Amino acid sequence: QSAANQWDDFCKNQVEALNIAYVSATADLHGLTGNIEERARKERYRLLARQMSAKDILITAHHQNDQAETLLLQLMRGSGVDGLGGMNEQTVFKPGLLIRPLLNISRAKLETYAADYKLEWVDDPSNADNSFDRNFLRKEIIPHLKQRWPSVSENIARSASNCQEAGELVKTQSNTDLLDCLGSHDHILLINKLKLHSTARQHHIIRSWVQTNDMTLPDRNKVETICNEFIRAREDAQPVIKWSEVELYRFKRCLYLLQPITARLPDEIRVTKKELDDGCVNLPEPAGRLLVQLQRDGTASDLLDFRIRFRSKGEKVQLKNRKGTRKLKKLFQEWGIPPWMRGFVPLVYLNGQCIAIADLSICHDY
Repeated sequence: QSAANQWDDFCKNQVEALNIAYVSATADLHGLTGNIEERARKERYRLLARQMSAKDILITAHHQNDQAETLLLQLMRGSGVDGLGGMNEQTVFKPGLLIRPLLNISRAKLETYAADYKLEWVDDPSNADNSFDRNFLRKEIIPHLKQRWPSVSENIARSASNCQEAGELVKTQSNTDLLDCLGSHDHILLINKLKLHSTARQHHIIRSWVQTNDMTLPDRNKVETICNEFIRAREDAQPVIKWSEVELYRFKRCLYLLQPITARLPDEIRVTKKELDDGCVNLPEPAGRLLVQLQRDGTASDLLDFRIRFRSKGEKVQLKNRKGTRKLKKLFQEWGIPPWMRGFVPLVYLNGQCIAIADLSICHDY
């Protein structure tokens, strides 16, 4: 807004008068689409998080009326118990904590306090713009409710607190169920274990799983799709579902939760003598790294031509202690390598011959 720089100066003067260090950051919202309120909020918190260190606490001035508005917004979105719990008084805000100490105090009490102590503040003119959902509730809906129920904000905030308690009970049970269903890594769920639970508990397990992996939660329709079309799919099905920078795959008897893989790997990587001597070759993500052990047999390592390549099409290899050649595609199927990772499996070449397939197998004569 045009007055934003003046607000910056106002904040700077207030803070420096208290002899506290002041930091200003600018949020770039150009090109953002969709819900501008939500996107601006995420960008604001991202910039705040950048200032945080471990054990730091961010304190915000959200009050009881804000909580009531949040619950009504969540209700309009059809949210479950978690959403209807509104804002928590204390929550993890990596790498520290976020605390809202005024959450049970009404806006009216805060305004009275500010007037009594002659505090200065700035009013944001966009708060009068009813095209924003929160402003519409604050200006048009809640005043009508208050005429009928004078304690509406207090009562709604209490409902949010009750939902938080219910949400904690659900979360505790879901986390217990999740531990029983986890695969070899946190981003893998075992379908056979999921099938032992009711549909309602499957819903909560999936949501808890996504939260554990610090990813954006799917909406109810997507959770239902996962239960109906992924968990109950035939054995050889490989469906995929995507939402908000998250991808969920089914492969064999597991569900995999991933961020989109956008990496483009080079055709080949020349392994240097230093990497051979150091015993480690770091590869582009998500291909990982190779640990190298050279067994000296009189051949100078600097004369060896080691290269790393990745799958293209139609490669055939002959594995150690197995007769005949095998197509790499068939071997990946045999080894249970998920399809989305097959292009990132490093193939080790020596003097133009494939001698190893990652940590999966050694080739003939090596």
